[in-house]
Amino acid sequence: MTTLGLIGSGPWSDRYVDAARNVGVEIGDRVRGRDAEACQKMLLVVQAGGLDGVIVATEPDHQAAMGLACRRHNVPLLVEKPFGVTRFIAELALAQSWSAAAPFFVNYVHLWAREFLWLRRYVDLARAGDSVIESIESVGCGPGPVRGWSTLHDYGSHDVAMVLSVLGLGAEIEWLEGTTRQQNGGQLHRLVGRSGGVKVSVLCGNGAEKKERRLTVRFRDGRSREVTYDGTAEHKYLVNGAPLQVAVEV
Repeated sequence: MTTLGLIGSGPWSDRYVDAARNVGVEIGDRVRGRDAEACQKMLLVVQAGGLDGVIVATEPDHQAAMGLACRRHNVPLLVEKPFGVTRFIAELALAQSWSAAAPFFVNYVHLWAREFLWLRRYVDLARAGDSVIESIESVGCGPGPVRGWSTLHDYGSHDVAMVLSVLGLGAEIEWLEGTTRQQNGGQLHRLVGRSGGVKVSVLCGNGAEKKERRLTVRFRDGRSREVTYDGTAEHKYLVNGAPLQVAVEV
């Protein structure tokens, strides 16, 4: 049986325990906590060996320290987004990912949503034909929570991950403008950019009145066409505004 270590506390950490149980994976060592002391305890477990992988569900500052330690010991790693909040940490992790033998995975959960995978399939088929992406619009916001790091990293990392996933391997976004407004005790960020000929817009943050998680891809092919993933709606997959049922597997 696969045996994992888990560091973290709170409801999201508990979800990992449930998910592991559902697929027959054992959580052999669990360290409850998000601070440096908890990370040190898990590091001792990693150094002792015997784990098939580690799940890191802590706050960004300690994610990076714990994650990079796992990389040094070639322990497979699943870490919650955003894996640190500085460019230095991201580049260091990328460099280590090329040199280490064990896999390293940052969990952007929406990338694995069934309906988002159907959107990706629709886009790939459309691009293989005569369609060109004109724009991608992503909205990810809600009424809180207030955390110890920017909502650009908390909410916005999901938006950017999905946009880059749609654009494809090697895509880059040039951000042209951005605004921030204080609202409902939080912040809302609006970003506008381009990736080649594709217009990209993102609205994200914790200052919204209700929770939204929506991404829409529009095409330029002589006819009005768009496909949407709506993570908070009852029907999460829409083509030209009409909800469609999707198969269990993509």
